[in-house]
Amino acid sequence: MNAMKRRALALFLLLTTITGCKNAPEIRDLSQQTETEDFMYIFKPCSPDLLPEGRSKIFNVYDDKSAEYHSLFIGQVLSRFGEPDYTTENNEDLYSKAVSAEDKDGNVIYLEVYYGQSGPAIGGDVRDEESRKAADALAEYIMAAEPKDFEYKSVYEDLGVTIRMGVENGKPYYISDIPGGLF
Repeated sequence: MNAMKRRALALFLLLTTITGCKNAPEIRDLSQQTETEDFMYIFKPCSPDLLPEGRSKIFNVYDDKSAEYHSLFIGQVLSRFGEPDYTTENNEDLYSKAVSAEDKDGNVIYLEVYYGQSGPAIGGDVRDEESRKAADALAEYIMAAEPKDFEYKSVYEDLGVTIRMGVENGKPYYISDIPGGLF
C-alpha cells in the first residue's frame, strides 16, 4: 500500500474512532484483493436475499484436486467472508455464502459460494459474461487466502457415508466412513 493510501486509511480510522461511527463502511486492504492496485472487484459478504433468481453453478472450485481441497476451500471462504449464511448436515447442501463483487465503475454482481452435490462451487447468473468474470476473480481471491480452522460433520445420504472435514492448524482434512462392502 503506498504512503498516500496509508495516510488516508489512518485518517479515516481516526475520524471513525473519534466520531464513534458504528455504521462505517467495511475497510478492506486492497492489496489483499485479486490484483493489488489494479483490482477488478471488491468482494464483500452480502444478504442472500440479493442473489439472483434462477442462479446456477458457474463452475466448481478445486475440481481436479483431492477431497482435502474441499476442506481447504471452505476454510478459505471462512477466512475471507466469515460464517456462512447457512450450514446443514447434508453433504450435498452443506453451506452457502452470498458475496457481492463490485467493479471499479460501481457495478455490483451477486454470487453464491457454496458446497453442493458436486462439491465446492460458485454460482450466479451463468448466462451473464460479467458474472462469469467476477466468479473467476472471486475463486482466485478465495484460493489465495490462508484457511481458517473449522470442522463440519455431514452425511452423504445416498450412500450413508459420514464425512468429517475441516482445517486444523492450517492443514485441511477430509475423513469419510465408507461402510464395509460398499465398494
